[in-house]
Amino acid sequence: VDPIYGVRLIRGETDVLVLDVCNMLTDGGGAMMILEALSAAYSGLLNDPGFHLPPVDVGDRGYRTVLRRLPSKD
Repeated sequence: VDPIYGVRLIRGETDVLVLDVCNMLTDGGGAMMILEALSAAYSGLLNDPGFHLPPVDVGDRGYRTVLRRLPSKD
């Protein structure tokens, strides 16, 4: 059985961060958000060992958000 996620850092002349995520965990947009946060953390820590990511409000990505946008049956 394959793992449901994996993160790899390939070191070289330029480093490459690889994120492998099962689609049962997140969609493409969510995977991009995770990758952006990991990339920002890696870059920040590279320049400043005391770096912390700022809190981010990503909003509600649940099904209720979609249901609120559907027209009601009045």
